[in-house]
Amino acid sequence: MTVKIELTRRHYGIHELVAETEIPGELGDYATPLAPNPPRYDEYAIDEDKLIAALPDGFLPAYPRRRVLLAIGDEDGSTGQSGLTRFRNWAKYFDAYTLTLMKPEENADG
Repeated sequence: MTVKIELTRRHYGIHELVAETEIPGELGDYATPLAPNPPRYDEYAIDEDKLIAALPDGFLPAYPRRRVLLAIGDEDGSTGQSGLTRFRNWAKYFDAYTLTLMKPEENADG
């Protein structure tokens, strides 16, 4: 199993794909949904150190804490993450890179 990773450049709110890679494991190895109390299904506990260690050398084009946002995505879009220590917390209105961990695609047959 692998997790697909997309790196995009965000400029004026438009995301342009820069690179893609796959890292070993499953999404749950890197991102665990937070307990819903209150319901917050769009937030995850991210193992940032494990994620950074799994990325190919040189994959990140900038220092993560200053210039790289983190998101969890699927075929319908993505949700920016916060509560991070190694990556920059999600925010709008500035240019940045976005590293998106893609959820596995749903099987249409069931």
